[in-house]
Amino acid sequence: MVGAIVESHTAKIAKIMAEIFFLLSMILILLRVKNSRQNYTVITTLLITANKVLLVEKISIFEF
Repeated sequence: MVGAIVESHTAKIAKIMAEIFFLLSMILILLRVKNSRQNYTVITTLLITANKVLLVEKISIFEF
């Protein structure tokens, strides 16, 4: 039972790290494109959704 809990905990952490890496790469790609007001809006939206997703994931990690 404990092994399964640790395994699911590790899987959740790995998923969060993958999401962070993906979002950072998306932001870097957007920054390489012309710096315009629209790009900043997209980046802001990405960061807001990332924070919401990560907050939910962090809460679910500590639920067990």
